Amino acid sequence: MRFYISPDIRRNRLLRHIIVWSLFFIFLFWCTNWFFYLRIGLSPRKMVTYYHGSEAEFRPPKSFFSLLEETHFHAFAMMILIMTMTHLLLFSQSNGRVKWFLIHGTFGAALGDMASGWLIRYLHPGFVYLKILSFLLLQACLFIMMFMLIQTLRKGVTGREEIYNGYERRGQRV
Repeated sequence: MRFYISPDIRRNRLLRHIIVWSLFFIFLFWCTNWFFYLRIGLSPRKMVTYYHGSEAEFRPPKSFFSLLEETHFHAFAMMILIMTMTHLLLFSQSNGRVKWFLIHGTFGAALGDMASGWLIRYLHPGFVYLKILSFLLLQACLFIMMFMLIQTLRKGVTGREEIYNGYERRGQRV
């Protein structure tokens, strides 16, 4: 990623190709998120049924170990994905407040999405609204970041002043 913060991105076509391919696979991930949630159903009733089970539908409740396994893999994978996306976002030419919101919104939404399954299952079905809101916020943040990164690639990075957008770097204001 160190090459992304330098003007070399304008000259290094292979680096640009790596980033474009990565964004393509992140877009595939983004699309499959929708299909997964549409399979469960975005309605509160269907989502509670997914976690609590249903005798009428012969669906068992999500087990502790099923939720633990899901959380284990999601925590690591989401951290890597979001860290990569937000790191690249830092070096785009967008507004610092937008970056701040996207960084915290994306990490917070991912945490809310992972935690809400546990909360629905073991505390109260009302946490289903946190699950739906977290999912929608996560999807929105990922989409906005993909769009911003594509715009950065199209325009190219022109200088460190634009990259850091006035944030401190090594004790000096840029």
